Amino acid sequence: MDWRWLAICCSLPPSLMMVAMCFMPETPRFLLSKGKRREAEEALRFLRGPDAPIEWECARIEDACNEQGSTFHLSDLKDPGIFKPLLISILLMVFQQMTGINAIMFYAENIFEQAHFKDSDLASVIVALIQVIFTGIAALIMDRAGRKALLIISGFFMMISTTAFGVYFYLVSKTPSTASMSSAAAEPHSDLTWLALASMAIFIAGFAIGWGPIPWLIMSEVIPIRVRGFAGAAVVLSNWGMAFVVTKSFQDMMLWNNYFHLAVAFLTQESLQLENFSSDKRSKIFHKYQDMRRQIGFEIRDMWYNLGPHKIKFIPEMVGPVLEMTLVPEIELRKATIPIFFDMMQCEFHFTCSFQRFENEIITKLDHEVEGGRGDEQYKVLFQKILLEHCRKHKYLARTGENFVTLVVRLLERLLDYRTIMHDENKENRMSCTVNVLNFYKEIDREEMYIRYLYKLCDLHRECDNYTEAAYTLLLHAKLLK
Repeated sequence: MDWRWLAICCSLPPSLMMVAMCFMPETPRFLLSKGKRREAEEALRFLRGPDAPIEWECARIEDACNEQGSTFHLSDLKDPGIFKPLLISILLMVFQQMTGINAIMFYAENIFEQAHFKDSDLASVIVALIQVIFTGIAALIMDRAGRKALLIISGFFMMISTTAFGVYFYLVSKTPSTASMSSAAAEPHSDLTWLALASMAIFIAGFAIGWGPIPWLIMSEVIPIRVRGFAGAAVVLSNWGMAFVVTKSFQDMMLWNNYFHLAVAFLTQESLQLENFSSDKRSKIFHKYQDMRRQIGFEIRDMWYNLGPHKIKFIPEMVGPVLEMTLVPEIELRKATIPIFFDMMQCEFHFTCSFQRFENEIITKLDHEVEGGRGDEQYKVLFQKILLEHCRKHKYLARTGENFVTLVVRLLERLLDYRTIMHDENKENRMSCTVNVLNFYKEIDREEMYIRYLYKLCDLHRECDNYTEAAYTLLLHAKLLK
């Protein structure tokens, strides 16, 4: 459906509600509080029907209004009987929004896309349907189960589901490192796509039976009638205020994440790679537009440094895109962007006293980028020179940083050799080079990458009809299984 028609359709319900509200009377309690008994009786007759005993109900409401006494003043908040219920209600609303429910529902489709769920549209519809069903279930069981029990059960299910979703993202992040083992072993976590939907469904179901409706119900049950107007407004304000904070924080993070990925994708697109054109065409493009890759790369670099303390939120997710950008064969771009790696190391070290996540990610991504044709001897030299200069100037990263740079340079040497030899018709040379990389990953204890090259070696043995050697290679993997 076109977005214009969708906007028109969405405008119909509030328009109908606005028209219908013109025919709705004021509430009987409000009318009685203003001394309008006749209007209050008419409102009750409208709500209850012409045969209902409205005089008796009207008298009860009037008695309740008289018992309410004087109007509310801010000084009444000193009374524990008012302050405690109000504080409890506000905290329940704050915690309700801190579950992230609004961010999850608003960006459900984006979350499923980032989780590599194939049909994110259908998944979002299923999640919304589950919310409707379990909200109905909550309405049926709330009075029987009790408020406290449902809040505990709801929190437990949300905790389990978010943990499971985190595990799914962790497994998906590890998929690329094993994705090219062999056709039989490719996409080892593809059978876990159900976990993304199941985790989200359990979270929504857990929220719907407890933390969704119960805070609103408790508010009406614990707040005294005399302050219900002011307190209700304060509680609703806290709810929507916290919803804004959570959603805004989530949106900002997604916005920056999308910006960096989009900018890197633009920079690395085929039509901007000047070295692919003839010298004449390259000269004309450069004379007219300069090298746009350099300009965009400088902008990405500046944006990264402007993130300040928020950088840690993008580590290690941004390691891959930055690596892809630094591998572009433009020397000034490389010189300007390779220092971002040191900044990432420094940032993670500041928060965790190590840069293990950064190291794991760059080793994994570097393997795939070099195998895909990116990287050269010049890159290896620049990487080593620039990062060593930065590390040696740092008080705490001098030794660990130098060890890391040496490790990556050794890996680059082997990967570049491997990429060259893989085009060699001599299968013995290819096997030897594969074993060289495989042993390197074993030496530095990178089990997933080691397994990846075990399968590459196995495929080479099968091509040569060395089935015994292929079986022995698989046995090496089997010994790692627990």
